[in-house]
Order: sequence, then structure tokens, then C-alpha cells
Amino acid sequence: MTAWESSRPVRVYLERGRQHVLACAADWPGWCGYGASQESALAALASRAPRYALLAEMADIPFPADAQRTFQVIEWLSGSPSADFGAPGLVPACDGEPVDAVTAQRHATLLTAAWAAFYQASGGRTTSRLVDHVIGADVASARKLGLRRRRPSMRDAAGLVALREDITAVIGRPSDGRPVAPRGWPARYAARHIAWHVIDHMWEVEDRGPAGSIHGRRYSAAVS
Repeated sequence: MTAWESSRPVRVYLERGRQHVLACAADWPGWCGYGASQESALAALASRAPRYALLAEMADIPFPADAQRTFQVIEWLSGSPSADFGAPGLVPACDGEPVDAVTAQRHATLLTAAWAAFYQASGGRTTSRLVDHVIGADVASARKLGLRRRRPSMRDAAGLVALREDITAVIGRPSDGRPVAPRGWPARYAARHIAWHVIDHMWEVEDRGPAGSIHGRRYSAAVS
């Protein structure tokens, strides 16, 4: 049985900044929440469970119905430079665990779902700068996987698809838990960090108010 199966508690690690704590689900890439204390960070994580469940459904991956009530804190990290802003910034020890083929493909599928949902939520001219920002972050993150890719424009559909396929090809391969490139990231951390950034901005767009919002209803795009 793998750590992420629904019969087990959701494993969570915590990053402590100067004023805030970030809680991240170790086995669900991009599911994070933060607050002024461990308790409030876990509460924020729990409050995001229904929204994350939509992504899991989009990826056709079963999500525990009681996920927000079954947290198991497995690790504390102190001195995070980004936890105060709600962003993962330190690589936890759990990300050094080997990644088998099933888990690797699961992470890649969840990340693909996050991209699809983000572009569905952020379509239109009003969010073009945000879309460009996410593309730039994806290019920078790709370097942590040993990928040097030209930054595609928002209108370069083929370039965007190629960039995402290159990233998911690395994340979707089994790994031994070590960084996949010199001075880079382990595959688990890469999946989480990239997915967190995409999901965080997707929810930002959804929360702006009713025009174009898909908060509270199912995502319509399918993940192949």
C-alpha cells in the first residue's frame, strides 16, 4: 500500500517562517495552506480540500472524502524564506523518498490537471499578465529538472505544450529521491512546487468574482 491511498491519513509537513506556518500535503502536489500557527495552517489546508478534490476528480484520481479530517504531521522545517507568503521554499526529507512508476505518473497527471484548470480559469485578456507570469515560473522550474527551454509566448500553443510535456516527462519517471539535476530538485518537490504555483494563481483568478469564475463547480476540461 502506498502512502497516498485513501485508507491512510494525509501526510503533511510544515514549514515555519518568521510569522507564519505553511502546511503542505506530502503526497498531493500543490495542496498547501498557511496561517499564523500550526493549527491555523492545518485549518487552511483543510478548507482547501474541496477545491483540490475537483482537480483530483479532473485527473481521475480518487481523493479521500475525509481528507481534511485525517492529517498526520510527519515533519517540521524551520527558517523557511517563503512560508510567510504561503509558498513552499524548503525541500523536506520526505521528498527524498524513492518514487515508483505508479506514484510518478500520478504526480504528473495531477500537475497536468492543474495546468488545464488554470488555463480554463484564466482565459481572457484580463489575466494575460498572470498567465505570462505562470509560464515564466514554469520555465524557471524546468531548469531545476535539468531542462533548458526557450520561454514560449502565451500565443505559442505548441511551445507551451512542449514545455509542459518535457516537465511531466521528468516528473512522471520513477526516481530514487535524489535531485534529478545538479543543484536541482527531487521529482517529488518539483511536482509540488510547480503545482502549488499554478493552483495558487488559479484560485486567485477564481476568487476575483463572478466573471469567468469556476469556483464551486466542476472543471469541464478532461485530462488525457
